[in-house]
Amino acid sequence: MADLKIKGDVLDELFHTFTTMAKRLDYAARSMKGTDTDVVGAWMLMRELQDFAESWEYGIEQLGEHADGAAKMLRKIATDFDGLEKELEAALQPKGS
Repeated sequence: MADLKIKGDVLDELFHTFTTMAKRLDYAARSMKGTDTDVVGAWMLMRELQDFAESWEYGIEQLGEHADGAAKMLRKIATDFDGLEKELEAALQPKGS
């Protein structure tokens, strides 16, 4: 048996986290942008809140794109690792079995 080990459940959790991150962050940005600014009071504070929401939306979009890329790389790592593990296991098998 090959000694290479990687915890598939850990990779699966990371993959799930990265594939859902963009949606969750987008929801947070839309919620912030849709906040009723009248509840914060002063007009300057309302403007700052709106500016912050707009800049946060851009940052969240960037994080989402990077998270999608990370998820794709994790999937590739898992696939490549599985292939390497099978190759190593085959190489360690006694000849003629």
